[in-house]
Amino acid sequence: MSGTAWKVFFLVVSLISTTFASFGRMFSHLGAESLGWVFIDEAGQATPQSAAGALWRAQHALVVGDPLQLTPIVTQPTKAEANIALEHRVPRLALPSQTSV
Repeated sequence: MSGTAWKVFFLVVSLISTTFASFGRMFSHLGAESLGWVFIDEAGQATPQSAAGALWRAQHALVVGDPLQLTPIVTQPTKAEANIALEHRVPRLALPSQTSV
C-alpha cells in the first residue's frame, strides 16, 4: 500500500494494532516519520531492536512498560549472546536480554 493509500485508510480507521514481527511488512513502504503516533505497551518486554522500525516511522511515540516487572523476551541462548558480545566488544548494557524499549 502506498503512503497516499495509508493516509486515506487512516481517515477511516484511526488505530491499528499489530506486533513488531509484522510491523515491518505492514508498513514497509512508509518512510521516516510517516506515521503520526506509535503506542508501545509492555515496552519492558520488547528489545530496542524490535521497536526500531516502528519508532523510525513515528513522528511521536508513547512508550509504556516496566522492565523490572517484565524482562525483555529474547530467544537467543544467554551463552551465545554473551559470546557474540565478547567477540564484538559490545557492552553488557547493550545486550538484548539486558535492555528494553
